[in-house]
Amino acid sequence: METTFCLQRQQINILPAPTIADLKQQWPYLFTQKGLHAHFELLTDIKVMRALELAMEECGRAIVEFFSNKPTNADVRAVISLQPDLELSLCVIQLLMAHFSETQEGLILFANASSTAADVERTLKLPATPRLILLGNASL
Repeated sequence: METTFCLQRQQINILPAPTIADLKQQWPYLFTQKGLHAHFELLTDIKVMRALELAMEECGRAIVEFFSNKPTNADVRAVISLQPDLELSLCVIQLLMAHFSETQEGLILFANASSTAADVERTLKLPATPRLILLGNASL
């Protein structure tokens, strides 16, 4: 990753800009979770997953507490009622989506808990815009 960083940047920044398909073929590692995290850490010197975990622990609890004390609508109350059964990060995402009256399908797709990436691509109709794909049952 570090050895080829300059070549990656040069390829990514050329004009006209390469297509995502070309970049994925040339640099497939950049399109994996590990590659994306390594690239981010190289650019920022921040371990992205640890930073997200710490932010969720600190801010996520404050968000849940805020909406527990001051639910803004019926959808927020519904998420709060499920809160003990939800993982913190999923609860925070669902609370924010409920507060802003966003549908879950606009951001989250659920797949079977034992699905692989290939299974998901084969069995779900994947939209053109990005979604979080969570393995397990829909909780709302």
